[in-house]
Amino acid sequence: MGYYKVFEGGIPREFGKLVNLVHMDLSLCELEGPIPPELGNLQSLNTIFIHINRLSGSIPKQLGNLTSLVNLDLSANLLSGEIPNELGNLNRLKLLNLFMNRLHGSIVTPCVPKLLTFGMSSPYTN
Repeated sequence: MGYYKVFEGGIPREFGKLVNLVHMDLSLCELEGPIPPELGNLQSLNTIFIHINRLSGSIPKQLGNLTSLVNLDLSANLLSGEIPNELGNLNRLKLLNLFMNRLHGSIVTPCVPKLLTFGMSSPYTN
């Protein structure tokens, strides 16, 4: 699934039913609203790129269910709150970009040792 700027509003909850989806790229789609927790049902996903949108709210802890995930880029959105501990379940993760959001907290092991790219800086933190 690639980016085409065809979705008005937010990420449809129905995307959580695309259980065979492997790659999701909704970058630059002008998306607003929360990340639906239903995305945590997509066990086959290895890549989620939903950066450079206007997504808000917290990162759903259900994303920690995506144990096949290798790339997760949520950067340059309006996400806020604590980074869910459940992201520590993503032990195959190699790319994690969370920068340019209003997030706080830490990333717990076991995902940290395998990370090759990690971005967390934000103009909103001290």
